Amino acid sequence: MFENFLIWEADMEAAGVEACGMFSPTHLITTVACLALVIIAVRLSRGISEQRLRRIVLYIAILVTVLEGCKIAFNWAHGGWTPNHWLPLTFCSFSTYSYWSIAFGKGILYRAAKGFMAGGGIIAGLTFLIIPMTSVATYPMFHLLSFYSMLYHSLMMYVGLTLVQNGFFTFSMRGYRQFLAFSLPACCVALAVNLIYGLFDDITLCNMMFLSDPHLLDEMIPFIGLVHRTIPPLYTLGALAIYNVLPFFIPYGVIRLGGLLWKKKKG
Repeated sequence: MFENFLIWEADMEAAGVEACGMFSPTHLITTVACLALVIIAVRLSRGISEQRLRRIVLYIAILVTVLEGCKIAFNWAHGGWTPNHWLPLTFCSFSTYSYWSIAFGKGILYRAAKGFMAGGGIIAGLTFLIIPMTSVATYPMFHLLSFYSMLYHSLMMYVGLTLVQNGFFTFSMRGYRQFLAFSLPACCVALAVNLIYGLFDDITLCNMMFLSDPHLLDEMIPFIGLVHRTIPPLYTLGALAIYNVLPFFIPYGVIRLGGLLWKKKKG
């Protein structure tokens, strides 16, 4: 099962190894298992203190930082020097920085990190589990990078949901400002890295957060590819808007709708 746990993508064809692929039976079963574990973990974390959650987040920060180091070492060892292979500047990668900020941060930094994990981590984590366009689309499921990715995004959901469940973060316009305080600068850094890299090489070899190229989204949603080919800056601005709006307002809307339905039922 694990004989190809460390195989490099360029060696897979010669070894007769196929990628797991999105929406394959293995991917779907693994996603369901991950979501079930997230639900169990969140239920077990009901009623914990904020200080205890910060300790848990510290352990998560240590774990994902070590695994991120393993991922970088794996890519470097096989010649994966281009930024898209190792540089942790994707939207979800910013969760690692959020974990350390939650564990040790204070004031604005602490609130912004909580805002990012609740306002971004829940939806971003769920989106990747359902549509894993990077590792799972490239490697077998029983591979270091696929395993790490599924674990990583499950932990994102756990932290975000636990913050909300225990009242440590509230979806509101104030909460949205806290989310933006972390999300917007992070997106700008990722875009700046793309643009700088694009001055010297093919920008798609960097393409942090898919801000410069839609990657597999072009095949899944042709309209996105059309916008990118026709007006590239419009595609980038649209991607930035999506990152800084949808991850927050989807759960916000669900919570508000649930509250309204509950009030209507009681009334």
